[in-house]
Amino acid sequence: MENYRILKLKNGDSVIAGLGGVTDKNTVILERPMQFKTMTVMDDRSMGVRDYLLVRNWAEYSTDKNVEIPNDSILAILTPDEKLMMVYDLE
Repeated sequence: MENYRILKLKNGDSVIAGLGGVTDKNTVILERPMQFKTMTVMDDRSMGVRDYLLVRNWAEYSTDKNVEIPNDSILAILTPDEKLMMVYDLE
């Protein structure tokens, strides 16, 4: 799958997924949507700051691989960088 996109949603979620298309019901089909966040923590050893990328299934506890969401719930659609795509593929 090469059509990965980041979706910034109106509820504040950041989701990476494959775009499966737009339906005639004004919805977008997301393939394997995963929520991601960057967590910044103090590193006690180096006394510096370290960033961690956390990725988890956005449709947790569901067996569905594809999810339809309304077009009007999306603020922006962006292209992910290599690091995020690599982590997404690993998950």
